[in-house]
Amino acid sequence: YHYTADERYAATFWTLFEGWNAQNPPQAGPLWICGQESAIRLMGMAFGLWAFLDSPQTTTERIDALIATIAAHADRIVGTTAYARSQQNNHALSEAAGLLTAGCILSELPEADRWRRAAHAVFEDQISRQIYDDGSYIQHSHNYHRVMLHDLLWSLQVGDTHGEPLLADHRRRACLAARFLHAMLDPQTGELCRDILRA
Repeated sequence: YHYTADERYAATFWTLFEGWNAQNPPQAGPLWICGQESAIRLMGMAFGLWAFLDSPQTTTERIDALIATIAAHADRIVGTTAYARSQQNNHALSEAAGLLTAGCILSELPEADRWRRAAHAVFEDQISRQIYDDGSYIQHSHNYHRVMLHDLLWSLQVGDTHGEPLLADHRRRACLAARFLHAMLDPQTGELCRDILRA
């Protein structure tokens, strides 16, 4: 859409959003069970709002519906961050990224400060536990390592943009984790080496 200004892209986003919203009322049904899934969907909606904000397809009514849905996702996530933290994996980081996103882009809502504080608390508790000093990751999987990096890089950008920066150590560990993953990359093929622990 950015390069073509083709309104079909914006129309498709809003059609898919409205269809999903109509079929999945807040906090009901199987698609609301997983906090990480909710966080990733929340970030996708936030990205869509930013990408299509200037489109004629983006009406005030649609923005209001999207804001309400993002807020419902943040409310769903904030109630179970203790469970996500107990898993000591990328679920906690994805949920923190979602909460930081909602708290920053919906800063006018009364719940926004609570979402941001919860996000920072999870990051401060989990990042140093999950990313080791050599940049390796607590989950011995390149794919999970990638998920962690996506969550962390997204959150660093959102935090910097909205005056909610993550700690300097979080940025340092993100750099270490990126270097570690790069060291596993075959420069000829772009593929990552197979997981060592796989039988």
